[in-house]
Amino acid sequence: MLVADLPAICAMSDLLNAILKVVVLLVLLMIKLNSKNMMQHLTKILVLFAIILLASCGSELPSSVGEIEVHKDVLPVVVSPKRSIHLSVAGTLQDSIKDSEKYLIEELTLSGEINASDLRLIRDMAGSDYDLKSTAGKLKKLDLKDVSILKSMGEFMDLYLQDGYSGALRVTKSNVIPKSLFKKCRIISIILPKDTNEIEAEAFYSCYSLTSIVISSSVTKIGNEAFHGCKAMFSLDIPDAVYSIGYGAFSGCDELTSITIPISVIKLGEYAFSYCENLISVVSNIQRPFDISGRVFNGINKNAILTVPKGTKHAYESKTGWKVNFKEIVESTE
Repeated sequence: MLVADLPAICAMSDLLNAILKVVVLLVLLMIKLNSKNMMQHLTKILVLFAIILLASCGSELPSSVGEIEVHKDVLPVVVSPKRSIHLSVAGTLQDSIKDSEKYLIEELTLSGEINASDLRLIRDMAGSDYDLKSTAGKLKKLDLKDVSILKSMGEFMDLYLQDGYSGALRVTKSNVIPKSLFKKCRIISIILPKDTNEIEAEAFYSCYSLTSIVISSSVTKIGNEAFHGCKAMFSLDIPDAVYSIGYGAFSGCDELTSITIPISVIKLGEYAFSYCENLISVVSNIQRPFDISGRVFNGINKNAILTVPKGTKHAYESKTGWKVNFKEIVESTE
């Protein structure tokens, strides 16, 4: 393949730079001396420099483009910001993503089986490492729809507890988004595995950049503070199969304006939707309301409306906690 002989060109470049420096020094000297013949001396110097430059070009530069030769080892490596990877064996993601590119990938689609080792790398790419420290990771969009998360003994993160003991986190159950998995990551959007059945506590705790998430229809339980502090999340669809929403599960999700509570829910933890300042519309499809804490919806928009199934308004009003934080309870017309 045709390319330039880089060593020769570099040598020529060094020579010309050296000559140029000498010329500049001479010019400065002439100015300092304020010689009457300064212009004559400058003209001679410039002519001399031009002769040397032409001589150098004639002897060092290739005589035609056809003589230029490209060396493969100096070609720049281009890393695509988007990657799609299939893993036949869990724990092998590191074999498909080099250390030099893991902080350059912005969109990642995975399929196959993954374990704690893979999740540790994904966290690193998404801006938070094993010790919960910030990284240079740029991963913003993550698609795990066709992934199965396997139970494994490996660790994906270590939480340092207040008593001084470390709390190593592992994937203790298959098909679960484990505790604190994406805690403090800078992910913007994510699609969870289609066979996920539980989102454990603090899984997305303080993911300040998270705007949207696709929760699989098979999820039945959302753990304590699972999405606490996801301040940018503006849309949320809670699957119809969910029966339990934990303590503070969606607290502090400032951009949420509306939510729908599925008919299947039988437990709403304290502070579940608290301090969602812009939450103004809550639709509950629960046919037989139950007592809840008066703090479940604490701190939501003061003009928030609760819409309940037709014929159930009196039942909601008679149960503890439902009418505390709403301006009005209305029945659905459907």
